[in-house]
Amino acid sequence: MNVSLRDIKKDINSSEDILVFFRKNKLGGKYYRDLIKKYISDEFGINSFTTISEYDNSGDIHINLKNICIQDLKHEDYKIIDEVIDINDVIIRERYFRSGLDYYKAHKLIIKCSKFFIDLFKEKKCKLIIGQPVDNYVMDIMTRIAAYYNIYYYGLCKFIYSDYVRITTKGEINKIREVNDEEIIKFKNRLSIFNKNIFYNSKFNIYKSIIASYIKYKLKCIYHYFILHKLLGKLEYDFISVRAQVYNKSIINTLKTSILFNNRINDIKTNKQKSIYIPLHYFPEGTTEYWIKDSNKCTYYPYLTRVVNRLSKHGFNIYIKEHPAQYLKRDYKYLKDIGEIKNVVLLSPFINTSEIVKYL
Repeated sequence: MNVSLRDIKKDINSSEDILVFFRKNKLGGKYYRDLIKKYISDEFGINSFTTISEYDNSGDIHINLKNICIQDLKHEDYKIIDEVIDINDVIIRERYFRSGLDYYKAHKLIIKCSKFFIDLFKEKKCKLIIGQPVDNYVMDIMTRIAAYYNIYYYGLCKFIYSDYVRITTKGEINKIREVNDEEIIKFKNRLSIFNKNIFYNSKFNIYKSIIASYIKYKLKCIYHYFILHKLLGKLEYDFISVRAQVYNKSIINTLKTSILFNNRINDIKTNKQKSIYIPLHYFPEGTTEYWIKDSNKCTYYPYLTRVVNRLSKHGFNIYIKEHPAQYLKRDYKYLKDIGEIKNVVLLSPFINTSEIVKYL
């Protein structure tokens, strides 16, 4: 909701007015737990509040979809769901659903999740939910149901400077406060001397992360996916979605993908008059899945392929650089399909962007 924090503050009179959503469990989500707590203390002067989480012992309220039965839904529940939940939109934006989950299983999870939040917001009359930007179907549904009950949601996201936070639910711009000229000038000066590449990583660290990612994926598949989800029936998001997240999932995929990239820009012949540079986006993540209004474009690869193909047919040379945080982690078939388009060159993330721009 595009309402200033200044206006919302007028409605916040006690800790009962705030509900805090923790996206991760206590161990995995410590950074954002601390960030959210500090923000609420600084902005509202409140240090005690109700918390909610999908994970056992991670919040005062446990989002346990396993305990929700379809037969518990009433006619009034379905009326609310029909009004505020676009089920097909929820499905296409959710990476776990897109990765191959049966449509009816996805539909069932959406209905159960909707029922949980309908019942919660009927009973708990909070005015503001504070968490992180929407990044999965549970958060997506929570914010849609909250809006129906006129409950504000603010997602806090870390910024390059620790004394600032970004506040957005699904990428929208929110009017938080009035900023004076002195602060604007001071902030611009800080940015002007900011020369750190926040995405830079050495080759050694990247290759080390590839190995660690593969091991982490296999362990999570065994414990989170097969034991906690498949065997014990837990439906918490981090358990069910392991195979849809970004990891090095296969040694064969990693080796095949590695040969697709060009490592030296100077070895490539180019027509500088008709060259286009495209840095690949990290995917999947919330900025593409939930920030883009048109859900037909949020799946990234199909739309990217369409754009690149169109540019190729117009005679452009397209230089596509891999994101350093996703090197050798994408599915080989996606990159192969794009790389086979005429006049397309896939570039290694180790090539400096300034070199590419100068060369083109």
